[in-house]
Amino acid sequence: MKKKLSALFMVFAMVLSLFSGLGVNTVWADDNEGGGTDNVITGLAAKDWFDYDDEGQVTKPKDQAEWSKELWSAVDGLILLVQKLENGVTTGSAINADALTLAYCGDEDKPDNNLQTGNVGSVSPVDYNNDYVQLKFTKTGWYKLYQTADASDAIVINVGYKELGFYTTETKTPESAMESAALYTFTPQDSNSIYLITNVPDDVTWDGSLKWEVNANGKNIDESQQGRYFEKTLITGTESSKDKTYKITLKKGTFDWMDIRVKATGTIGENGSEPWTPEEGITIHYDGNVVGFSVTQEFDWNDAAGCPVVRPDATYRKECWADFSHSAPYQFAEVNENGEVEKTYTKDQLTIEPMADGTGDAYLLQDKKVIRIKFNGVGTYKVYAKDDPADYVMISADFNKVGLYTSQTVSVDTACDSESTLWRDECNELYVIPHGLDDGVTPTYNFSVIPADSDQPIAYDGYYTVEDLQNGNHKIVINKDKNENFTVLVTMEWTENGNTEIAEASVWSENRGQEADETGFVAKADVDRENPQVPTDVNWYSGVGAYYTDDVCIVFADIDDEGKITYVTADQLSLIDENGKSVGSIKANAKNPNFCDLEFPETGNYKVVKKTDPKAVVNLKVYYREVAFYKNTTVSKESYLSSLATASDHEVFYMVENQGEDYIIKNVELHAGIYEDGKEEPTYFTDSTKYFTYEVVNASEPYVYKITLGAKADFPEEFFIEVKAQIQDAYGTYDTDGYVWIYTDKDSSDSGNTGGGSSGGSTGGGSTVTPTPTPNPGETTTETKTETTTNSKGNTVKQETTITKNPDGSVASTTTKSEIENIAKNTSASVSVTKDAEGKISAAEATVENTVKPGKSDTVKTTISASVVKQMTDAAGTTDLTIKQTVKDTKGNVLYTVETKAEDLAAGKKLTLVKIENGKKVLVSKPVTVNKNGNVSVKAEEGEYQLLNEKETKALQKEILKTVTPKTGNVSVDKGKKTTVKLSSKLDMDNVAKITYTSSDKSTVKVDKNGNIIAKKKGNVTVKVKVTLKDGTTKTVKVKVKVK
Repeated sequence: MKKKLSALFMVFAMVLSLFSGLGVNTVWADDNEGGGTDNVITGLAAKDWFDYDDEGQVTKPKDQAEWSKELWSAVDGLILLVQKLENGVTTGSAINADALTLAYCGDEDKPDNNLQTGNVGSVSPVDYNNDYVQLKFTKTGWYKLYQTADASDAIVINVGYKELGFYTTETKTPESAMESAALYTFTPQDSNSIYLITNVPDDVTWDGSLKWEVNANGKNIDESQQGRYFEKTLITGTESSKDKTYKITLKKGTFDWMDIRVKATGTIGENGSEPWTPEEGITIHYDGNVVGFSVTQEFDWNDAAGCPVVRPDATYRKECWADFSHSAPYQFAEVNENGEVEKTYTKDQLTIEPMADGTGDAYLLQDKKVIRIKFNGVGTYKVYAKDDPADYVMISADFNKVGLYTSQTVSVDTACDSESTLWRDECNELYVIPHGLDDGVTPTYNFSVIPADSDQPIAYDGYYTVEDLQNGNHKIVINKDKNENFTVLVTMEWTENGNTEIAEASVWSENRGQEADETGFVAKADVDRENPQVPTDVNWYSGVGAYYTDDVCIVFADIDDEGKITYVTADQLSLIDENGKSVGSIKANAKNPNFCDLEFPETGNYKVVKKTDPKAVVNLKVYYREVAFYKNTTVSKESYLSSLATASDHEVFYMVENQGEDYIIKNVELHAGIYEDGKEEPTYFTDSTKYFTYEVVNASEPYVYKITLGAKADFPEEFFIEVKAQIQDAYGTYDTDGYVWIYTDKDSSDSGNTGGGSSGGSTGGGSTVTPTPTPNPGETTTETKTETTTNSKGNTVKQETTITKNPDGSVASTTTKSEIENIAKNTSASVSVTKDAEGKISAAEATVENTVKPGKSDTVKTTISASVVKQMTDAAGTTDLTIKQTVKDTKGNVLYTVETKAEDLAAGKKLTLVKIENGKKVLVSKPVTVNKNGNVSVKAEEGEYQLLNEKETKALQKEILKTVTPKTGNVSVDKGKKTTVKLSSKLDMDNVAKITYTSSDKSTVKVDKNGNIIAKKKGNVTVKVKVTLKDGTTKTVKVKVKVK
């Protein structure tokens, strides 16, 4: 029988559910049974309406809850407080689960008297409080709950399906029903489908529409974007049907946590006089890695690389945040289900565009190996690979809670970036402005500075002044005369929802004139070849830039610690490319030999090196101008125009933008003007259209402007056309320009491994036999045979065979030792094979000595090659051969040894390098793969090593991972206090590369890289501890943290 709730009951259940927030698992009592407010109960009764704490645990019955002997429950279960009553008054304590029996009584209109107790459900104590009992049901219909010793006094429970319910199968069954607000955890290996099934009473009027509310990773998701996280398919019924089924296919890796709540709105009763508003929710946790196109913002600065690099334990996500006070680095990547990065993307492979709430455009900028983003508006933006727009990352951009601005207007143009420089001789006024705080919140501020030679903040006195503007903002005036550089730091603190919150804003302050010169071998560029003078408005640097289209002139010098300058001339210098090859030319300037004229074969990176000291280097970056004029649309040195002698009216040329990987060009303006006698600044024409007009002929990168000159008769003797533009990179916006001079009366126009390959067989050679003396009776004898042959590679093989015979003359064993000369470059090998009396191989070993030239690193590379292995297995007559390769330096010192098996050296096999330390195997690195030629290379430092095959590696991993367990699975801490999540003391740390800690709710519990946690607010949080072994294998354990 299909059970549906009556209209009267549903109204009552609905009202109670609004109070409880627990769906429609509500208490009711029939007047005939004495459960109503007008009747007094004697006997067994229950309450099921409770208050819950932050962890979702029952604390006590609600004040409005009443004792009842008849209840209704959804099939997914029920929590009860059961007691005996006498005239409505409780007697004794709560009745525990072990004293109760649950019996099934059929599914007719009323419960029958046939009590079925087998496989009908269960009664168990609630794990955190034995006073409460948890009921589970395997059927729909009637149940009775009674004390085991007295079945005559029972609580009657009517069990049915919810009007809106989540299930693990597409058919409603008690087993597949999911609890209200339950946590559903699934992994990459689990099914990613759940089902929403409706079960609507006949007396409900409803148009079939549902409202889906979704919160993913703490952010409410608009209905138009919900398809990013799951697909919703109607598989039974229609959109207007009362009874229907939706299949919800979760998209793995698109979220960590997601809440789905579904609501319906209708009326109930014959006249539709009462509202009908059921709702149901579920929380889903994906216990796996983000999959597909993803992003990380987790970087560490790397001095050697000169840029941020992704942390080894970086987490990749589908969503992230950005603020205008910090130009964060990003890495966009393709991540598989194992959490492995399969591909990283560059700027040119990506697209960024604003979503519905994005208020401006945004630009991707390539900054060495990372990408930065310049947002020109707030809101949500999506980034995706050009070859797959459907899989994207969402970035929410907004102003920081507190920011430093160059005016009292909060905008992307006035916001100061913590990564940028504020030149205080050009702008020394800043405004501290809070943003996005709730009404009534009054923040407090702390002002300080961080000097250039320190990382600790100090008082700001003498560095700047602060004025409270009495409108919530503060004004900072920086002391221009302060003879040092420093960071302006502002910390804002406020209280939100009872928690103390902190935000910071900062900017680096510097005087252009106070920027210190570098010392050592340095240079200044942008020198005029025709009038060479040392520029006074730029500093000496060890790295300079030059325009490829210009006549490049640079002055080089040595500067000692006392500031003494000694010029270094062209005859003392060499110009080389990044590979150390001499290129181009470097010559003494014709006007002044202290200056150098340089020519380059193309754009790129170069080095100028002192011949007497190759370590003394000035780095040169040679590039095209950001904006410049050309004879045609091609950016090239041959097409570049610095001046043009007009031969006719309406001549045409082009202005072409040269957009770089790490910047964009915007706000392009074109002007014309002249330089008048006695004036240093140019005079611009009011109306330039008399002299030229332009049109954009290519409106995508690179932007191209077609310039058409006017009538030659209208021109002055000479004038210029100037292009002004702004370069915007990840750190700020800068001005740039380009010129072309137009002449009307003269022509000034610009025109250690081992080898490879093998085959079987041997040729040539000779042999000798050394007999043993006549033995005494009962003694064994040996006979040694020496033979020299040439193998298939043409290498000489010296083979010594020793035959051991028993006293009766029978063969006991045979040992053959083969030495292969010059088996490969810098490599020798020997093979030893022992056979028993039956001629079966009992031992086969090979030793290889490889001589290498060590580098600066402690690790040295060696290669075990297929050619060498083939020659050794041919000599051994078997592939069941253990190989031990000894790596030596050129002086004969042993650096390390590595052992492997010949059978494991097949193309495509993965081998794992382990170090043997006191008999223990310690993982060294991720697996190496035998290449298609059968060669495998390893890098190691001093020690003894083995290469394990996949079976051996898995066995070792299994033993190590057994030690990865938490010291305790549950941690309790008071709000505002600190504690530490710890792993078992048995953890095999020798094999651990890193340990990372992640909080499921950072607003409740913050955890650092050492497992130290700060309890920020009350709640229940899971801290995941991910242990990564040195070969990249990972295991994650969970610790539940309760904040009291």
